[in-house]
Amino acid sequence: MVGFSTAARRSLNRQSRAFACAAAVCLSCFFGQSPGAQTPEDGLQSGPWVVAPYFAANYQFNDNVLLRNEQSAQSDRVRDSVLGVVSTLYFRNSNLQLSYEGNRKVYETRGLNDALSHDFDAEVNLRFGNGTQLQIAERYSRGNSDVERIDDSGERTFDGERFDVNTWELDFSREVPKMRGFRVNLSGNRLRNRGDDVPFFDYDRLEGLGEYREPVGPRMWLTATFESRRSDHLDPATGNRFREERRDAARVGFRGLNRGGQPFFLSVGAERFSFEGRDPTEYSGLSMLAQWIVPLGRYSQIRLLASRRALPSFFGTYYLVHDVDVGFDRTLFRRSRTGISARFSRNRYGDPVDLDGDGIAEDFRRQDSFKSAETFLEFKPSPRIGFRVGLRYRRRDSNYANADYENMVFTTSVLLGWPR
Repeated sequence: MVGFSTAARRSLNRQSRAFACAAAVCLSCFFGQSPGAQTPEDGLQSGPWVVAPYFAANYQFNDNVLLRNEQSAQSDRVRDSVLGVVSTLYFRNSNLQLSYEGNRKVYETRGLNDALSHDFDAEVNLRFGNGTQLQIAERYSRGNSDVERIDDSGERTFDGERFDVNTWELDFSREVPKMRGFRVNLSGNRLRNRGDDVPFFDYDRLEGLGEYREPVGPRMWLTATFESRRSDHLDPATGNRFREERRDAARVGFRGLNRGGQPFFLSVGAERFSFEGRDPTEYSGLSMLAQWIVPLGRYSQIRLLASRRALPSFFGTYYLVHDVDVGFDRTLFRRSRTGISARFSRNRYGDPVDLDGDGIAEDFRRQDSFKSAETFLEFKPSPRIGFRVGLRYRRRDSNYANADYENMVFTTSVLLGWPR
């Protein structure tokens, strides 16, 4: 990963995307369909393919649609229609999956430049006899406005502008009980904002991960992990690169599988983060990732996620994110389920930031705290028809001017077909 030039990274992006598409087509033609038909739960049989269409109609009331402070908050009612299809070809314990989803959002008060977004996915999953798996995926999202897709830490809030994201991924892994395992992952990501005046940056990103797993029990491994990331940050208005992001992390920990086959892990180590070019900065410190999923009988489970990481900021520095996410899901009856989740996050910026936009950083370090809670109830009177209601609350408190907000969203949904 270290030492790739910008041109080399872009060339590798193009070659890997072409390889992913070619591999998917060649493998589907070579292997054909495996014996044994799929059940109706998977979708509709159409020759060698299993096709699963779905539709969702959502209506929500949002009391702060742009996530602004109390003085600038605007409420709105949003009609959201989702139409998609997933086509899967099964062959020799593997599969090829192609999917499309179109999403149309209509804001009754505040119009958007483009209310229609598209998601295209192509993915091939190969499972070999010795327990190894190979996944090749290409994902393209055009015209989306859900900023949580590109900034889950919450620095960027909804601004009404659209963006395009292109992602490719190669993942090769082995996880067999009582045996040594590994994981190697290489991925690329390209973000382009539609608007010129957007409080974020475009980027071209290349990431790599290598992990070794040493067995210490029937379903438990000790792990050693190394990650590396290189990103070119681009000005949305001009497309020119203004800085390069470098991040390397090394961690050790453990990984296991619970009774339901779901993974749990803890990985702790050190990371180094730096910017080169405009606004140079550097950070070295603790890196941590953790996940724990606890089944409670046949119908319930508790989920715990925690992390500490350094992320690039729009303000020309980095910020440390301390994140904890807790969730609970339960199946109430045969065709209904409910859940509740809560998230707590704290962001601390590493360098002073420019408060008045004059290009000079004042002696001020921004700090944000983020809280959210969500609950839902879903009922399916038949396998292909469902109804869902949900309530989500979010709040951010900050010592940076006008960065506070509070938000409540109530959503009702009708689900048809085989929703993802």
